[in-house]
Amino acid sequence: MVSPEPTSITDVYALIKLLATRYGERCFKVLVNMARDGEEALEVYAKLCTTTNRFLDISLDYLGYVTRDERLLEAVKRQRAVYELYPDAASSKCFATLARRIAENTTEQKAKGNIQFFFRKYFAPSLGLENL
Repeated sequence: MVSPEPTSITDVYALIKLLATRYGERCFKVLVNMARDGEEALEVYAKLCTTTNRFLDISLDYLGYVTRDERLLEAVKRQRAVYELYPDAASSKCFATLARRIAENTTEQKAKGNIQFFFRKYFAPSLGLENL
């Protein structure tokens, strides 16, 4: 996960480099967080790709983005999932798209970690993906 901030791009690159060189990871999925829109998200992804292609032998796949909107900020303040509180918010739609993409990619590779449980709880039922 990376945001449009230059420090975020630098930090993500450093993490990818560490995982690639020390632990042999070669495939990464990139999610752009707090993007203004899809165009800005793709610009962030392109910057990260340019750097990794130049210095590392890895694969970066674009998973999608989550837009920053007022409903998301309100949900954070209320410590609730934006998708539960505001299902029609722009960020909720981004999360739904992301959940679909993750569900489509589960046959390729199982997720490492607990993110799969987050999507299963909040998105699978409403998207008809109970078997996620």
